[in-house]
Amino acid sequence: MRLAPIPMAFHRDRDQLDQACIDSSRTTHGASECLEACVLLGRMIQRALKGQSKEAILSGDSEGRGLQEPRTLELARGSYRDRPITAIRGSGYVVHSLEAAMWCFWHSSSFEEAILMAANLGEDSDTTAAVCR
Repeated sequence: MRLAPIPMAFHRDRDQLDQACIDSSRTTHGASECLEACVLLGRMIQRALKGQSKEAILSGDSEGRGLQEPRTLELARGSYRDRPITAIRGSGYVVHSLEAAMWCFWHSSSFEEAILMAANLGEDSDTTAAVCR
């Protein structure tokens, strides 16, 4: 939820970006799923900073390069896209939060709509909305 400055600083070099995302996550969340979720989010922010389309932002890692955790790979491959809202949770658990943020971004047509969707999911809605932004 506080990762945005990392891709802003390291957007020119993907390997440096990945490592900086991992290092940033390790300060509070060292599990491998957390590290990879931060890498995935960092890469998506990097693509957004380059002005890529929503589709490109969300699907740019569908080949799974450098990702090994099954749940992170599922997200990178778009597993959330066809899930009903009742299956989306913003629980605060890193995979749930990232999935919920990606789902809201995918299913919205504006920034405001995405953030409102994220906030209305409930649970740890401030984290979900922060990740979505």
